[in-house]
Order: sequence, then C-alpha cells, then structure tokens
Amino acid sequence: MKSVIKILCAVLMLFGISSIGNSLRAEPANGCKVCQEQHRACVQAHSRAACSNEYEICMKHCRRK
Repeated sequence: MKSVIKILCAVLMLFGISSIGNSLRAEPANGCKVCQEQHRACVQAHSRAACSNEYEICMKHCRRK
C-alpha cells in the first residue's frame, strides 16, 4: 500500500512540474509589467526595502526572455 502511495505521489509531482513549466513558457512577453504590478502590490503591504530583492530577481528573469 505504501508503494502505491509513493508511485501516486511521484506521478502527481511529475504532472505538477510539467504544468508549471508549461505555464512559465506560455507567459506573455510583458513579464516585466507583471514584475512592476507585483512590486506595487508588495509595497502596499510591506516596506519598499522588503520588496526590492524580489523585484530585482523578477526583472532579471523577465529581461532574459
């Protein structure tokens, strides 16, 4: 029974990972706009310093596309 659960979990993880990869590839070219919107929402809830690192990482990622 435990092996069946392990196999089921592995299959579900594979489907989850493939769907995440597909959604990342299907992201529109305006990914940098999404970064700006996320940063704006973050600043409303947190300090600007707390949000800057996440914003920089997002911007580096969207520029590589």
